[in-house]
Amino acid sequence: MEEVDWEDDIFDLDRGEDLYRAKMRGMNLVGADLNDANLTEADLRDTNLDHANLGRAYLTHANLAGASLRGTNLACADLDGTSLDGVTWSMGPEGTQWPGGLAETLRARSREIEPGVWRAAGDIPRNAS
Repeated sequence: MEEVDWEDDIFDLDRGEDLYRAKMRGMNLVGADLNDANLTEADLRDTNLDHANLGRAYLTHANLAGASLRGTNLACADLDGTSLDGVTWSMGPEGTQWPGGLAETLRARSREIEPGVWRAAGDIPRNAS
C-alpha cells in the first residue's frame, strides 16, 4: 500500500478511513472522527487529537509520541505496539478514554502538568492495550 503524506490540515476524514502509514506529524485534528480508521504504523507524533473519536481505530505500531489526547476517545482502539511516550491526556468526566487497564498504567507513569492534565513518561509499555 502507498504511503500517504498530508501537506496541510485541510482534508475530508470519514469514519473508517484507510490511513495506513499516513504521515500526519504535527497536524491539528481536534475533534476528528476517526472511529474505525486504519492508522496502522501512522506517524502521529506531536499531533493535536484533542476530543477526537478514535474509539475503535486501528493504531497498531502507530507513533503517538508527544501527541495531545485531551478528551480523546480511545476506549476500544487497538494500541498494540503504539508509542505513547510523552502524550498529553486528561482525567475527569470529559477526560481521555483508554482501553482496558491502560488508564491505570498511564496514570502511574505520568505526571500532572496542570489540574486534570497529565503527560506520560517515555517508557510506556507498547502492548498496554
